[in-house]
Amino acid sequence: MRPYSEKVESLFAPYSGRYIVRGKSAEEVEGFGSQGRMVVIEFDSLQQAQNWYNSSEYAELRKIRWQSGNTRAMIVEGVAQ
Repeated sequence: MRPYSEKVESLFAPYSGRYIVRGKSAEEVEGFGSQGRMVVIEFDSLQQAQNWYNSSEYAELRKIRWQSGNTRAMIVEGVAQ
């Protein structure tokens, strides 16, 4: 996963992306969800997040993430400040 983590920030920063959470582990206290590491990236808008995710630059890097393990990703609009 190192090739991914070394490059991803330089790809989302031009789209106003910034790390909010970059934890080594997440503790699930209710329900069923993620196990292991949790990463949250904030963007100025839903459109900026979609533009980054769908960019040709990130498409190449995304393949590395898919091959590195079992991951989940989602884009969420309107998280309160």
